[in-house]
Amino acid sequence: MATHKVVTTHKAKPKAPAPAPLPAPKQALAAGSGTATLPAGGRLLIVNGVYVIQYEMANGLKIYYDFSAPGALQQFSFANLGQAQTIDPNQFYAQSGLVHGGLAQELSGIKAPTFQDWFNNQFKIATGNATWANDPEMAQIYANWIVNPEISQEEIQADIKGTNWWKTQTAAQQTYNNSSPADQAKQDQQAAASLAQQYFSVVGQQISMADPQLQQWAHQVASGASSEGAIIENYLKPLALKDPNSPWSRTLLTEQEAQRQQAVDVSNQTQQVQDLYKKWGVALSADGAKDIANKVVTKQMSDADLLDQVKSQANVLYPWKPPDMDTTTAAAPWLQTYANVLERPAPELNDPLVAKALNSGTPVYQFEQDLKATPQWLQTKNAQDSLSTAAAQVGKIMGFV
Repeated sequence: MATHKVVTTHKAKPKAPAPAPLPAPKQALAAGSGTATLPAGGRLLIVNGVYVIQYEMANGLKIYYDFSAPGALQQFSFANLGQAQTIDPNQFYAQSGLVHGGLAQELSGIKAPTFQDWFNNQFKIATGNATWANDPEMAQIYANWIVNPEISQEEIQADIKGTNWWKTQTAAQQTYNNSSPADQAKQDQQAAASLAQQYFSVVGQQISMADPQLQQWAHQVASGASSEGAIIENYLKPLALKDPNSPWSRTLLTEQEAQRQQAVDVSNQTQQVQDLYKKWGVALSADGAKDIANKVVTKQMSDADLLDQVKSQANVLYPWKPPDMDTTTAAAPWLQTYANVLERPAPELNDPLVAKALNSGTPVYQFEQDLKATPQWLQTKNAQDSLSTAAAQVGKIMGFV
């Protein structure tokens, strides 16, 4: 990379102000034909009469370099960039995430598959962590200082710690990042020892402390980038499932058997809940019965809680009955009257005729009269006998007999 310096007064700012307009061109605008090439993937633009190469990063950051220095155009070959496009300055500067990276000479000698790869690599050199470049605020800070390599790593780190990204990192990450290399190595080994124990407990095999995979997991845990629980869930358990005899596989099998038994228990309990609600004359959907049954089976609700719940609902629906007497028992006179008058088996409490009488508190004698006024009663033997007797009496009175 070129050693060109842009003289600036360094002042750390989490977010740089909008770039100043580019100066008027100091050279002809003929496309360059030099031997130096530019990283592919950029857009060649003309802004305010000045050639600009702009690269859009994966995080939305847009870094641009200008060719305003004399002779800059002639140094580069634009064969891989296509035709330059003129863009209105107002439109150009209105772009979000726009960062001025400096003069195009800074792009000389870049050897990387893409500009993004090169940028991340430079960021890693300066900060020790290329993944920080994925944060727009962090990347913008560094992009503004690309042309100022004399700024020390300590200065960049200080400004990074002032960003919202840094402030929101976990305490473990901050502690680890502020530790000496020796302390970091110690934390890595402590995490590795704990993970090795977890590995044996979950997978059922010993793992060497020098195993590269274990060391990688340990570093993630020690640095706060991950947690031991996440490593166990994402890596150790899937690995253990490959062996049906591993501790985790056996544990899972036991849990599955317990779940199957619980499903049977819930099914049985659901029927009991439905019978209980029916006995007390309280309507309950199938889903509602299953939900209550699941709570009883999993000990979230006791049998006493269940009884109190259905009692309370029944006492609101049937205030005339004794509070501790189930509705079916309390409604026996109505149910028996129904069976006698309509010559049918005793009905459920939700039978329309019974439910209407119970909800309105209709006396039993009146309920009997109401039943005899229904079409259902006319179909009974008693009704037909009564009608025949009545007809005979009428006929006798009228002299037909």
